[in-house]
Amino acid sequence: MTVAAAQIARVPNRSGMWYFVRRNPTLVGGLFVLALVALAALMAPLIAGDPILAKPVNRLRPPSQVNWLGTDQL
Repeated sequence: MTVAAAQIARVPNRSGMWYFVRRNPTLVGGLFVLALVALAALMAPLIAGDPILAKPVNRLRPPSQVNWLGTDQL
């Protein structure tokens, strides 16, 4: 192996995707936030509850032992 070939062999690969991701920490943070938003969107039915189970009779009630802060129009 010649000297030029040995020098070329030691040059790191700077064209790969993982090199680009490692050099851009903002990209990693953005992907993390995007993953959190996507997870919240997928879990929305579990978080929000079922609107059909809402009881219109209990609208705008004052605070009680069941609803400490009262109820709203929804």
